Amino acid sequence: MPDVAVDGASLVVHTAALTSAVGCERDPVGARYANVDVTVQVAAQADAAAIPVVYPSTDWVFDGFKGMYRESD
Repeated sequence: MPDVAVDGASLVVHTAALTSAVGCERDPVGARYANVDVTVQVAAQADAAAIPVVYPSTDWVFDGFKGMYRESD
C-alpha cells in the first residue's frame, strides 16, 4: 500500500473510492481494495499522527437526509 503524506496536515479528506455500484459488483476484489484496504491505511496513518479524517459518502450509502451520521451508522 502506498504511504499517505500527513506531515504538517491538520485534517485528511479521503475521497479515493470506487463509487460505481456496477463497477463494485464486477470487480469485488478491486472494490474492496479501493474502498476498504486503502481507507484502513489512510485512517491508520492519520490516527498515528493524531489527525482527523473526513471520509465523504455517496448517496448510494447515505442519502444525507438524516445528517450528522455517527461512525456506527
